[in-house]
Amino acid sequence: MYGKTLIFVLPWLLFSCVESIPVQPEAQAPQVLRMYAPAAAFLGDSRGILVHAAVSEPQGVQDIAVVTLHLITPAGENKQLDMRDDGSDGDIIAADGQFVARVPGSLWSSSGKGALYAAAADLEGNSAVSDTLSIAIREGEPGAEPVLQSLLFPDTVYVDSSYQILLLASVHDPDGLENIDSVGYALYQTYAASPSMTGLLVDDGAGDDGVAGNGIYGVALSSTSLPGVIGTSTILVRAYDAQGNSSNPLMREFFSGRLIGNVAPVIEQVFAPDSLSRASNATFVVRARVRDRNGLGDIKRVFFNSFLPGGTPSSQNPFLLKDDGVKDNNGFGDAVAGDGEYSLTLQIPTTAATGEYRFEFQAEDRTGLVSNKVVHILRVTQ
Repeated sequence: MYGKTLIFVLPWLLFSCVESIPVQPEAQAPQVLRMYAPAAAFLGDSRGILVHAAVSEPQGVQDIAVVTLHLITPAGENKQLDMRDDGSDGDIIAADGQFVARVPGSLWSSSGKGALYAAAADLEGNSAVSDTLSIAIREGEPGAEPVLQSLLFPDTVYVDSSYQILLLASVHDPDGLENIDSVGYALYQTYAASPSMTGLLVDDGAGDDGVAGNGIYGVALSSTSLPGVIGTSTILVRAYDAQGNSSNPLMREFFSGRLIGNVAPVIEQVFAPDSLSRASNATFVVRARVRDRNGLGDIKRVFFNSFLPGGTPSSQNPFLLKDDGVKDNNGFGDAVAGDGEYSLTLQIPTTAATGEYRFEFQAEDRTGLVSNKVVHILRVTQ
């Protein structure tokens, strides 16, 4: 996703009185968003540690050709393993962009300091490499796996009200609670392949049941931070120990509902230049700040319709803005994902017709309710 120029809208569609056939935009690369591996691996571990890599692909998960895990052994060797997203042996959900590989201890060859990184490539040949993680390679075998004993989460969440929701998980480790490395959660919307929200539970007496070190891990979630889509979602919790062992996963379904009736979204403000010189060939970003009393997850789309000088509408209307936190190499794009500020990158060609261009911004929610209309005039000069 990063590493390629990202131009969302072809300028000819906005700034020319005669609309030409668009040129196919440059292919976009995949991105390795994050990796997870235990802090240590053991040479005698025949089953092996589980390494995770979350991969994003603008064309969809189906466009990912291969994800490869690279092991740098203490002796400096570079060994490679294919990573899987098939829903088996540690991979929770198939085709969700969460890739895993199991690394037997014998592959490290000797004890010392090792390293891991992942490389992803798509069907178009675009590629990306993750950050490198360090890992301690030790003699011997790992201990027993941790066990998730129970999970507590409410059956219903009201996404249009602001309050704290407690997620609690009871964790046991045969080697002692001090051997627990982390306990994490992932929230999946119905039929979604990738989690819409992830995080960690703690056992510090503050974010859990009020008692530190008792094996009850928890986190307080704000109802407003949950996806605002009405319907059934699933929250999944898993524990990991210091040796890289993972527990059984526990899942809980819950329903997201509303206390108030559905209301239309509101466009609060639009940010765009008032005038530009076509000679500048400038790239710029237009942004719309949107709110919805039913939650940002209730927003289906934010868009504008473009009208050329003289009032002719663009045949490519509507133009969609995104709240995905994606920027190109030059810093153009959306600043923060999920903050209610939707963005679109444009470029003005030197051949653009001069005059006033009218942009009409609106938002639509998932029930079809449409927001107020905000009009912005952009004057193009020589």
